[in-house]
Amino acid sequence: MVKLEEFGVEQWMDKYETTPDVLNIAETCAASVSIDELVALCEDKNAPGPLDTSVTLTYGAIRGSQKLRQRLADLYSVRATSPMSPESILITPGAISANFLVLYKLIGPGDHVICMYPTYQQLYSVPESLGAEVSLWKLRQEKNYVPDVAELETLVKPNTKLIIINNPNNPTGAVIRKSVLQAIVSFARERDITILSDEVYRPLFHGISPVDDEYPPSLISMKYDKTIVTGSMSKAYALAGIRTGWIACRDPEIIEALASARDYTTISVSQLDDQVASYALSANVIHALLSRNISLAKTNVALVEKFVNDNSSVCSWVKPLAGTTAFIQFKKNGEPVDDVAFCLDVLEKTKAMILPGSKGFGHERGFDYKGYVRIGYVCHTAVLKEALERMSKTPSQILVNGNFSPRREGCIGWLARWRAALPGRSRSRSHRGLRYPLLAVARRTAAIGIVLGSSAAIGATPENYSNTRAVVAQGQYRDRSWTPVMGGPGGSPSNTPGPPSFANNSFYRSQPSGQAFVQNNPYTTFGDDSSNREVMDPWDVDLTEGGIPHLPSHRGLYFRDNVEVFGPGIGYWA
Repeated sequence: MVKLEEFGVEQWMDKYETTPDVLNIAETCAASVSIDELVALCEDKNAPGPLDTSVTLTYGAIRGSQKLRQRLADLYSVRATSPMSPESILITPGAISANFLVLYKLIGPGDHVICMYPTYQQLYSVPESLGAEVSLWKLRQEKNYVPDVAELETLVKPNTKLIIINNPNNPTGAVIRKSVLQAIVSFARERDITILSDEVYRPLFHGISPVDDEYPPSLISMKYDKTIVTGSMSKAYALAGIRTGWIACRDPEIIEALASARDYTTISVSQLDDQVASYALSANVIHALLSRNISLAKTNVALVEKFVNDNSSVCSWVKPLAGTTAFIQFKKNGEPVDDVAFCLDVLEKTKAMILPGSKGFGHERGFDYKGYVRIGYVCHTAVLKEALERMSKTPSQILVNGNFSPRREGCIGWLARWRAALPGRSRSRSHRGLRYPLLAVARRTAAIGIVLGSSAAIGATPENYSNTRAVVAQGQYRDRSWTPVMGGPGGSPSNTPGPPSFANNSFYRSQPSGQAFVQNNPYTTFGDDSSNREVMDPWDVDLTEGGIPHLPSHRGLYFRDNVEVFGPGIGYWA
């Protein structure tokens, strides 16, 4: 039995994209169009529609209609030194079928394959399943995901049968520029190695101009017959629903071999799909369709760029130049987050669906893509904007803490919404090896009521808190001796024994008058009274819930004047 690795990307998409009310920014197709929208894009309003309903629905042309193959050949001929024949095109049910067919026919036990990485998992998992050895040609963020052709010398072997590239790249959105493509072709030609170029995101170039000297042509136009190119109507053309892809190759022997193997799987592509694809690639439609999608990409990538810049303390990327995907790394305490747990948290709390890099691109293979997520940003702008806004409303909760409990969400989200309006700024304090940023929130009395809760709820006015200082932390009471702060709820100062009930999410704090209060709240505060005397907090607080480290005993912490707040949504624990 052939053993195939689980297809991480597709399984994740299948499992979560039907989540109720999901904001799907994991999808990598340009925002899909309907037949009506496609017709509306047609520049000739008198032109026939995409479907000829009088056609008898036989198998149709086995290799694809002459019209569709001619239009694809014309596209590949634009930057080529010699025109391409429609006989060099083979229509398939999507690029995924095209890639599989190429690998199935050309690769077997004893072969060696070099595959650019990260990339679509199919391109390296299928060769492995067929018994080939696969060497991954890694793209690095610090090099802007530009492939180092010199590394091919260290990867190539006498039995290297195939070099696989993906341009534009999924998931990074990087582009292999013309000079690099020329170097790859020269390397392969010298060794008589076939190249497979997955160009499913072509021609959705939005960060590099067609007049740029380094603008990447299709590999099929670079004068090397042992080049195979695959493409699709799904990504750049926004028509995933018609399941139409293709293989292009100038070597007639390769095309004939692939057509023969195809007889065992496909027979033909639906005539209806073929007609719609032909219509979309017609001169009356293609320019408006691509213009729409490139414009959408330019608008939306700017939104993602702002999101990354606004949260640069916890995430980084290389801005994509083409395609529909961005590859962003998120960190906590300087270390990559658990991207699977992170994406699930984001989905649960915001309904925004993103894809974990380790699931789709596999740090288990020895490369560190842990902490990376892929965002498909060429969806409808309103969807992307809403998803990013939901994530940004509580950036520290989602972007820093990763795992967080549902009961923490309300307060932290509330604090985050007020954060910009509060005076002061974040800074870091140390105590016995514990480092935490403090958000200075009260240089004026109104801020204290905002942060610590409604003044009515705890029976006092904001003015009473003007000299109070507090630290807020998520916690659980641990059984330790407790020395009470003077005061009882709502009464005159007195020695009221017993600790607040942390287990019940109670809220403890002292007022300037010396009164102590217990109030339902998932946060615990420690404070002093208006006399600014030293208050000892003789209990430990267990901060392990939600993945936050244990806070050692903090007896003897002194809190004077004003209010400073920190918590498991405001910053890092070290």
